[in-house]
Amino acid sequence: MYKEVEISDKKILKELLSSARKCLNSTKVKFIYPDLFKEKGAVDTWKEHYKEIDKANIDVLNNIDKRGGVYAIFAAKPKKEWQLKYIGQTKSESSKQRIRSHLVWRNKKTKSGKSTGSKFDELQRLVVSGHDVALSFVEVSPESLRHYVEEELINKTQPQWNHNGTTLKGQKRSHMRCSL
Repeated sequence: MYKEVEISDKKILKELLSSARKCLNSTKVKFIYPDLFKEKGAVDTWKEHYKEIDKANIDVLNNIDKRGGVYAIFAAKPKKEWQLKYIGQTKSESSKQRIRSHLVWRNKKTKSGKSTGSKFDELQRLVVSGHDVALSFVEVSPESLRHYVEEELINKTQPQWNHNGTTLKGQKRSHMRCSL
């Protein structure tokens, strides 16, 4: 009646993680912030000028639009080595907006009243203090595996901005009951 499936898929999952990690480390794209944003006091004027960031990065944002996967945010002082700051995941239907909430602009008030978990505040402080920012993205297929890839990469790399509450282990669990 039922066919038992052997899970030798561990090898496939290991290869998936290895490929995702290599991709995230090798495909960094520097995000462009106009000089205005790298000046003292820029935090106060960011809301008035964030569309300039959108415009400067339109190709990057359009490239990830409607693609589900895992992304990484890196930062560095000019001419220094990139440091991994954050790993996150996004579903295809909201990928562009999710990345924008970290790198361009985030409304603190959402329709649901819940926080987006965006690292915009941390990123904004880095940009204003003169850091460069880079983004890398890997599309994960099937899309449902993006949670697994994200969590495993966070566990292995321990990015500075991924702390309790931003991984599946740290999030509050809902209880589920199955009944017939």
